[in-house]
Parts: sequence; structure tokens; C-alpha cells
Amino acid sequence: MLAILTGLVIGKPVGMVVASALAVRAGIADKPEAYSWMQLVGAAVLAGIGFTMSLFIAAQAFPSSADLDAAKIAILYL
Repeated sequence: MLAILTGLVIGKPVGMVVASALAVRAGIADKPEAYSWMQLVGAAVLAGIGFTMSLFIAAQAFPSSADLDAAKIAILYL
């Protein structure tokens, strides 16, 4: 549980910002002037909510333990 939380709160935002910075430096992507790097950090933090909401919705949708476990595995690997 701690590893998932750490990956969600720290890993995902750091990974998204670093990947974006590398893409901009390599010339693969352009950062729009209208957006700051801090806005990108905020968007990266919000991206973790999608993962959390997927788990919440799966818990509400699948009353069976086996079905819920299968949904969690699908969410974690996608």
C-alpha cells in the first residue's frame, strides 16, 4: 500500500515532469509559453486522481472479491 501511495503522490508527478522536460530539451515537444512548469506540476499531481478514482469506482462496481481483485490488477498494469 505504501509503495502504491508513494508512486501515486511522488512517482507519477515526478515522472511526468521529468519526461516533459526531457522531451522539450530534446526538441521532441514544445512547451506553450502560456503555461508554466508549476502548472505542469499541478496537472501531474491531478493525474494521480484518475488512478485513485479508478480504484474507487471498481470497488463500488464489483461486489465480488475475485472481480474486484481482477479490476485492481487491470488498473495497476494499465
